[in-house]
Amino acid sequence: MELNPDAAAFLARIAGAPRLQDGTPDAARAGHVASAPALAGTGPWLESVTDEQVAGVPVRRYVPPIPHGTTVYAHGGGWVVGTLDTYDVVCRELAVASGSTVLSVDYDLAPEARHPRQLEQVLTVVRATTGPVAVAGDSAGGYLVALVAQTEPVVAQALIYPATDPALDTPSAVANATGRYLETEAMRWYWQHFLGDGAHTPLVARAGLPPAYVVTAGFDPLRDEGRTHADALEAAGVPVTRDDHDGQVHGFVRMTAVMSDARPVLHDVGQFLKTHLGGA
Repeated sequence: MELNPDAAAFLARIAGAPRLQDGTPDAARAGHVASAPALAGTGPWLESVTDEQVAGVPVRRYVPPIPHGTTVYAHGGGWVVGTLDTYDVVCRELAVASGSTVLSVDYDLAPEARHPRQLEQVLTVVRATTGPVAVAGDSAGGYLVALVAQTEPVVAQALIYPATDPALDTPSAVANATGRYLETEAMRWYWQHFLGDGAHTPLVARAGLPPAYVVTAGFDPLRDEGRTHADALEAAGVPVTRDDHDGQVHGFVRMTAVMSDARPVLHDVGQFLKTHLGGA
């Protein structure tokens, strides 16, 4: 595999930056917020974007002109960083592409809140939402919505380079351990803040789970986790659409200003959601 040219340029730009795992959660959050505008740019205009609460959980609601169903979105950031603002462009793109109302969940961050608090908040939003509901999430959020899909009657699940296993012992976690934006030790740092001394809730694959769209990136430590989960879903008879980006790095989908293939991926995810939400 060769690095995507946009990914190579991005990695060159951040070369020598301090390692996330050597700092504090507050430092990681500050860096994430500061870098987001240049990475994401601006998203499509929507007439209705409101911050509100659903059953006591803060969300941002994105409403396209003629909505069909609802997509509940859980953002990435290792459960430690990530805000409604830093994932605003992603949710705008998905609302337009899917034709669905998107509810972006502003779940509590670790280590101040730990598992299963974040899962409970996403579950609360899903359970309080009427009509057909799909779930989508990236990285840490992919883990949360995959768990939701195990128990709730959602019509579809979109998992964008999901985190699935704190063991981090796959070939991709070894091969992409350093120098690929998300480092394996940084992911361990995230898991530790998220779980503390608690137990990991594993993802399962069984017959009857909703259709899945799984995005992976070739130079991502989490690549093999996403692909293995897709394999297990397929083996259980669950329809799976795979979207493998061999030349990309973790996090590329939210970098809509610097990665030319980010918006096309969000469009394709949105089309998948539209199909299952009845908008097509």
